Amino acid sequence: MSSTKKKDVPFWKTGRTSGKSPNGSRLPHVELYADLLQDPAFAGLTGSAYKTYIGMMRERGQQSENFAFAFPRRVAEKYGISEDSLRRAVKELEQKGFIKCCAHNSNLRKADLYQFSIEWKQKEPP
Repeated sequence: MSSTKKKDVPFWKTGRTSGKSPNGSRLPHVELYADLLQDPAFAGLTGSAYKTYIGMMRERGQQSENFAFAFPRRVAEKYGISEDSLRRAVKELEQKGFIKCCAHNSNLRKADLYQFSIEWKQKEPP
């Protein structure tokens, strides 16, 4: 039996490190389907909301649908999202039905918890 060698990820899908960590293992990634990218509601998001949503997808990972996740400021900064941009992007994503906040924790000095929502799919396209 021969083992199959994993192919390198195409260069246009990765950053400068070709999608690999210093030890050679593959870095985490996000699956983006064409129908999401081409949907008028998603395409109509501002740049920071678009970037925030994709960052949230990555940070949430592939857990069950109802899993609540945090996306604190320090994590957003890894994606080049400033505190002000994050606040505006989260508000936009909530208003347009892409996410919902399921726990406001600022009074506990903890990150808010979010869930992805399908409300945006039930609205008439812009």
